[in-house]
Amino acid sequence: MSSVRKRAEELIRKIQENGDINPYLFSIEHRNPTPERPVRLPHEEEILREQRRTIFDQDESVQELFGDDFETYNQSIDSPELLIESLEKRIQELSDALSAQGIQLVREVLPDDMVSDELYEGEGDWEEDPLYEKANVWAHRLFKEANTLYNEQGIKDPHVYRVLVNVFLVPAKIVYASSGAYIISDDSDIEDLDARISLQGYTISIMFLRRIREALLSLVWNQCGPVSVWQQGVVAADEIAFEIQLRMIALAKRLTR
Repeated sequence: MSSVRKRAEELIRKIQENGDINPYLFSIEHRNPTPERPVRLPHEEEILREQRRTIFDQDESVQELFGDDFETYNQSIDSPELLIESLEKRIQELSDALSAQGIQLVREVLPDDMVSDELYEGEGDWEEDPLYEKANVWAHRLFKEANTLYNEQGIKDPHVYRVLVNVFLVPAKIVYASSGAYIISDDSDIEDLDARISLQGYTISIMFLRRIREALLSLVWNQCGPVSVWQQGVVAADEIAFEIQLRMIALAKRLTR
């Protein structure tokens, strides 16, 4: 089985976990569910599409699961029923394709003695990761202010909305990058694959961090909302970006050793 397909299985597991740290399916509607989702404004559609396109284009496992069909992925995010249907259909297609080649899914064929508890030693340590904690506090503060401005006060500024829907993707992608960073294995191929996955997560986190930083600077320039909070957010964003880049350098060195 290809590493992309292995990662697709991992993606399915992550999709089933805590939505607050889900790196693929998070949207503003997820955190603020309403009985009837309101019709989105044009700039909201544009910003959400930008967000989802970024995630889709950067992750081969998502592309694999949705058969390289961005529109199906985009529609699935807004509809849990369609999401489940799309995933079940794609999983069956992958399973059938593997079966036709005489291959079963890895979880079905790995002998017990090939699965070591040590392989996943430390899994979940991201919860104590100071970078995740810093990014999470930063995201919650900005989300609170942006939500007050956009949803409670009705200031429908596109830059506020960009902060609102993207800010939690920064800590979410740090989790994605960190969740495998603690894997211990004597297999260098596993460690290299893990390093590449972590680099991917940190890369996407940086992309969203820069996007939010640009939105915050625009809000400061336009004197929109709590300017001092936005300014502090920019400073914190730069600190988080610096720490992410240090980790990316360490991972790159690991791959070239």
